[in-house]
Amino acid sequence: MEWITTRPIAHRGLHRGTAVPENSLAAFEAAIAACHPIELDVQLLADGHLVVFHDRDLKRLTGKKGRLAEQSLDTLRQLRLYDTDQFIPSLAEVLACVEGRVPLLIELKNEKKVGRPEQALLKTLAGYGGQFAVQSFNPRSLQWFRHQAPEILRGQLASKPQQFLRSNLLLTWASAPQFIAYNVKALPTLPTTLARRYFNVPLLAWTVRSPVDCDRALQHADNYIFDPF
Repeated sequence: MEWITTRPIAHRGLHRGTAVPENSLAAFEAAIAACHPIELDVQLLADGHLVVFHDRDLKRLTGKKGRLAEQSLDTLRQLRLYDTDQFIPSLAEVLACVEGRVPLLIELKNEKKVGRPEQALLKTLAGYGGQFAVQSFNPRSLQWFRHQAPEILRGQLASKPQQFLRSNLLLTWASAPQFIAYNVKALPTLPTTLARRYFNVPLLAWTVRSPVDCDRALQHADNYIFDPF
């Protein structure tokens, strides 16, 4: 768990606009070359595969219309990110690329029924030898991991404005996170200060995009997730 608090984490890899797309193998290789842990997003496709992609729809990064959750890995193989040679990778491909060279902070995106995405993630991670942690905005997803795979390091994502219980970390009784990741723009907050100072729960700040953000993160958190700036 040492890396969670000591090594700044590259948000969706070390990406550079349309030249090196976010959540691409090229962005992850750049982060590895700079020795940064990598934060990435995973979502479940209609065919049961997990892919590394942030948005709910394809338009911003591929120029094509369509909801990600309705796609299959085969249909996504026809697309490219920002007209580069980079494609939307599966989580399995990312794990094979990284090979434990740096730790991974995996955000599971699931605001619907808990079960299938979590099970798919656990299955995909089985046997992976590198360091990793799982985080989510959904306390129920983390609760699932708490019961089904308690050995996996888990973190509660939160922000303001957000649903009251979540933004004030009032559902952590369910997720029992080993760390918290909170929007840097909202720090400090009473819940994060209490969790950090009195319960010794490490706090990550996201997403740092400027020197001002960085100063705030260093003042109020133990580590931060950053975009290149």
